[in-house]
Amino acid sequence: IMPSLVGSEMCIRDSVDDAGKYVDSFNDMAENDTDFDAKGFKSFVKEKGDARAIKALARYMRENPVDTGGVESEPGDGDLADEIENMFEMAGVKISKKGRKELDAMIASEDDE
Repeated sequence: IMPSLVGSEMCIRDSVDDAGKYVDSFNDMAENDTDFDAKGFKSFVKEKGDARAIKALARYMRENPVDTGGVESEPGDGDLADEIENMFEMAGVKISKKGRKELDAMIASEDDE
């Protein structure tokens, strides 16, 4: 493998791991009434840019589907887009045009299935 590729994959992996913390925090809030780490989420989005943050969040959610009471539900990309949008809302982060495009693409890809 080319070392340069490994570097960028590591970078993606880190983003996905970071994203995971906020996805888990968000799910935890929904289930256990804990506080969503809005401050952390804000700085995560600021650091990555919202389009990249959305990609990382979506990837984490696809790789770690939430166990909804024993039913292995494969959430569609449209569902993921909704949930990501809710996370932005909870954190009071505005979604840029670029981020919106990313979400629209997720919703559109689901329509193709």
